[in-house]
Amino acid sequence: MLRRHLGLLALCLAGSSWMGLAQAAEPALQFLNRSEAATLMAGPGAQTYFDAMQGPELVAKTRLDLLNLPLATAREQARAHYASEVQEFSADEQAMLRWAVGTLWPTLTEKAPLYARTPWKFAKVSDKVEGGLPHTRGDTIVFSAGLMQNLLAPYRAGDRSGLLGFLGYLLVHEQTHVLQRSQSALFDTLATQVLGFTRIAAPQTPALLARGVVNPDAPLSEWIFPLPDAPGQAVLPYLQLSNLKTPSMPRDFQMVAVMYRQEQGEWRLQEREGQPVTQPLLGVAAYVNAFPDRSGLYHPYEMAADLLSYWLGGRADASARHTVRLALQAWAAKALQ
Repeated sequence: MLRRHLGLLALCLAGSSWMGLAQAAEPALQFLNRSEAATLMAGPGAQTYFDAMQGPELVAKTRLDLLNLPLATAREQARAHYASEVQEFSADEQAMLRWAVGTLWPTLTEKAPLYARTPWKFAKVSDKVEGGLPHTRGDTIVFSAGLMQNLLAPYRAGDRSGLLGFLGYLLVHEQTHVLQRSQSALFDTLATQVLGFTRIAAPQTPALLARGVVNPDAPLSEWIFPLPDAPGQAVLPYLQLSNLKTPSMPRDFQMVAVMYRQEQGEWRLQEREGQPVTQPLLGVAAYVNAFPDRSGLYHPYEMAADLLSYWLGGRADASARHTVRLALQAWAAKALQ
């Protein structure tokens, strides 16, 4: 039964400085009520997020019929939808999350105390928001009702060993995104010095923006990876929609490599007949082979969250000795204290 539940959970996988404070002896979790969650998801602080999305993406993330509306109207309706779809955690759901964070606590305080000094806040929404996928907003982790139900089944059955393997990974992954906001300079160093990316201005090409996906955990596609086997060339990993007529999330998500070339010391977008040159991201062997697995390849922030979750969540496989994993652990031993 656990395998079936975890198979469902796998579909879901597709931050304030506290450096001077002593970490809590026990984790303190906060669960937002409906009013607090609605403000988080659709209040004034969410304006920039909705303003960055185009019509097809709004449809994919809300399941609403918005394509024939003026873009400003579609954005406002999507925003109202996000506010209306917030929920509150049940007592069982709260107990499960307290158990999972509490079980992780000794590892976090030993290996990465920064996680233990950062508040753990949670909001809950329906499956009609962000395709039901877990994500973050501000300093808060957002889980869907469907995900909570799938997690509760093995928890209630007492089948918790395998559950913790997934849930521990997921909690560290999302809390990493919270930290990436509050400790942006720290994690930008990880992106450059450990993962090998270079930051550039995010492209504003209409052909890219029309299909682009705004990731709430990493909203700007502003990182290129210089290719080791092709000096002067780089790829910008980019997440986009493959279907603009009846888009669905995450079914129609597509990872592409936007090609860049270095000219006179500057990185410039490659174009052909006025259109950006792109190719499937997984087809760029020099990029894919530089990292231990394919999780999070569409953004260095996602890649970092995956790598740290692997390490802190207690997972282990044949890639445990990969040079990137070892470099990340060395970085974390100093940076996450």
